[in-house]
Amino acid sequence: MPVHVDKSAPNAPSVTSPQYPGGKAGDWAEGAKYGTTGEFTLGANGSNDTVEYAYSFDTTSFVNRIKPLDAGGAAIVRFIPTHAGPNVLYVKAKDATGNLSTQTAYTFFVEPRDTVDGRMDLTGDQRPDLPAIDGAGNLRVFPSFSGGRLGQSLDGADLVGGAVPAGYWKNALITHHGDYWGGDGFQDLIARMPDGRLWVYPGSGRGGVDVAKRMELSLPSGSPASATFTRILSVGDITGDGHPDLFAIAGADLWFFDGYTGAAMSGARKVKVVATRCSP
Repeated sequence: MPVHVDKSAPNAPSVTSPQYPGGKAGDWAEGAKYGTTGEFTLGANGSNDTVEYAYSFDTTSFVNRIKPLDAGGAAIVRFIPTHAGPNVLYVKAKDATGNLSTQTAYTFFVEPRDTVDGRMDLTGDQRPDLPAIDGAGNLRVFPSFSGGRLGQSLDGADLVGGAVPAGYWKNALITHHGDYWGGDGFQDLIARMPDGRLWVYPGSGRGGVDVAKRMELSLPSGSPASATFTRILSVGDITGDGHPDLFAIAGADLWFFDGYTGAAMSGARKVKVVATRCSP
């Protein structure tokens, strides 16, 4: 008698949440504020033999398991997002034979609390986040968790009315630490772009920056040309004037810029670096 082995995988599961509707970068549905418990309904999406769901938030580890009451039924996951801004719920379905579906990546947005962003915080949860440029020249933002862990990266740049061109950030220098844009309480990104100019990209408070609203950052007379910069570092306010300050390396020299007003730095000076020898 022939033996039939079921090798067909179930359908990729569906995901819905009344608190955190799904969306995509640049087209976020308004989600609940950070700290709100969300209910995420995992559905079989037409596969009547689904008996388990594997899921994880912001990583593709799929370490969590939940079973529906009946095969092919739905299961509800209750979860408090660990950070504001973009989040991703990854889910796979498993049937009775053990076949796994392809993954569903449910992206949703968590509204920041009504507070000013913390230092280097791009997502509104008071934790510093990491923006980085990937090998394709695209801006990615890694949200941080407690204990210094980083989450799955997501698109870090929006452009109203269209998509940011692929490779837009290639060969750019970036740094973030400070509110440079109109005192809106969001952390902004400073970028020395391939055109050699310095730009302020205003933070959205939602885990990214708004490319359409960028403004050029001017340096005072006597400053080195920003096209010669090989490193830039925004350090927040270290002079006590209430405005963010900036370091840059030009050639073999370290420069310090302060006195930020509007879209310009009013002070520039070369920093004397003194090497000291420590005793063993």
